[in-house]
Amino acid sequence: MQPASDLQHGVPLFQQQPFRMLSFTRFSSRVASNALNFALILIVVDQTGLAFMSSVLVLTLVIPSTVAGIAAGHAADTFPKRALVVAGDVLRAGVCVLFIRSADSTVACYLAAIGLATFGQFASSAEGAILPAIEVVETRLGHPPCTNPWAGMADLQSHGALIIGAAQPLPATLSLRQITASLHIDGQKITRTTGGNPADLWPMLGWLALHCARRGQPWCQGQVITTGSCTGLQLARAGRQIEGALEGIGAVSFSFAN
Repeated sequence: MQPASDLQHGVPLFQQQPFRMLSFTRFSSRVASNALNFALILIVVDQTGLAFMSSVLVLTLVIPSTVAGIAAGHAADTFPKRALVVAGDVLRAGVCVLFIRSADSTVACYLAAIGLATFGQFASSAEGAILPAIEVVETRLGHPPCTNPWAGMADLQSHGALIIGAAQPLPATLSLRQITASLHIDGQKITRTTGGNPADLWPMLGWLALHCARRGQPWCQGQVITTGSCTGLQLARAGRQIEGALEGIGAVSFSFAN
């Protein structure tokens, strides 16, 4: 991200070169990655004549990306994101070059799939990530909920803390209406919802990014954007262990002190 002083105030995002370059590189990277995966499947079927072997190839694309996604999320929080994006793309290019030299081997197809799936997670995590979070509600007001909006704002909208889990690469498509969320207290299921947050995520995030950039406060590296609750407000007493999970995204847990 560019610092606020480097951005032109009031200029739409797509008229700013850094944002156009980021959008173009992300689009090109995803198109190339999907094309490579499809080509690998066709080559395996052509070489083996077995549809079953293409299913095995799909597993070599999915399983390594799932495992590497955990390490990639941690790396994105630790190392410079630009360096991770460049390193991930260079390594994927290297895998492609090695594959071209040994394309006649079926084993090479599987090794290429593992390499592309693994290195792709590091580049994707550095570009953007998604993570589960639990917001702890605290208030200094005597009788919540507060009916005075000004008092509620002075109370930081009852925000006490934000507990975040491990970051995962941002998927190409995501709908909050299809996410299953669960919340457990001391191992006991309190609630489980599917589509508990009906927000239309991407238009809202696009509007917020543009809104902040126009006011000279663009999103910064490491900034966390919350997108609402999937389970609603639940009560927990002191000393309890809290665990929340979003299927396909991850889990987050913490405990209240006595």
